[in-house]
Amino acid sequence: MAAVSIIVPCYNHAPFLQQRLDSILNQTFQDYEIILLDDHSTDGSAEILQQYSNHPRVSHFVVNKKNGGNPFLQWQKGIDLAKGQFVWIAESDDTSDIHFLEMLAAKLIADERIGLAYCRSQVIDADGNRVENKSGLTDNLDISLWKNDFILESRRQIDNNLFLRNFIANASAVLFRKNILTQSEWNAGTFRYVGDWWAWYAILRSSSLFYFAQAYNSHRNHLQTTRTKKNTLPYIIEKIILYKMILDTSVIDRKNKEIVFNRLANRLVSTHGVSFLLLSRVGLTLSCRITKMDYLFVFRVIRRGISKRV
Repeated sequence: MAAVSIIVPCYNHAPFLQQRLDSILNQTFQDYEIILLDDHSTDGSAEILQQYSNHPRVSHFVVNKKNGGNPFLQWQKGIDLAKGQFVWIAESDDTSDIHFLEMLAAKLIADERIGLAYCRSQVIDADGNRVENKSGLTDNLDISLWKNDFILESRRQIDNNLFLRNFIANASAVLFRKNILTQSEWNAGTFRYVGDWWAWYAILRSSSLFYFAQAYNSHRNHLQTTRTKKNTLPYIIEKIILYKMILDTSVIDRKNKEIVFNRLANRLVSTHGVSFLLLSRVGLTLSCRITKMDYLFVFRVIRRGISKRV
């Protein structure tokens, strides 16, 4: 049985697939299986994946008959097929250093307390050129912490950092223990945009985190990336619901609550001109299931933010 299951979920990433797959096959750590998943691509991606499907490292090649509409459903499909102790969601438009698995797997193997290891990501454009990273992933956090390798073991510190923002750049930079996620409350169908954030939170509720300051991962930023949708109302509403879930299960410092709620209100007002009238239509824009209690929470957060700016 392979130590690592590498899940490659793909949708219309034909231009990037060869570089992605070659970066996997050339890893210095070779104890792995590859699970290739195509979500009904229309650009020839499935045909490219087919060329790799007979490679001895490839254990599964699955092409959806129709698009699932949610990338985390592909995560779940891959995790269900995975035989490895550790899982790497290797996004099909990203690429990696050949030492990625060697470095991250070593930490998970050496210390069972670590449920998730991840590294710094170098941002690249569609052509593979390095670009300056201005993502703000560590805004409001202790930025000095990310200058060197570190381990986070404090439950409160992890919760508060993840509440402030999803500081993990992208899934391709992460290696995690499969059993911790599968035994958690994480559900792939709940969120369309912040399912990764919830996955990291679910894993780290019962384990520690290790960070490598070296960029063993290259995250590709282009027009199709989910990050380009982060100012949409459905994405912001999903974030608010996730904040509620964290608040329900964690101890969050008051100052961090103020930072998050003010930031959300600023974005809603500046980007969408949110008014009280819009609140009546919020339910129609949601891309995930929402309870009446969640809806009331969203309403209160937005109303609170708007009232401070009137």
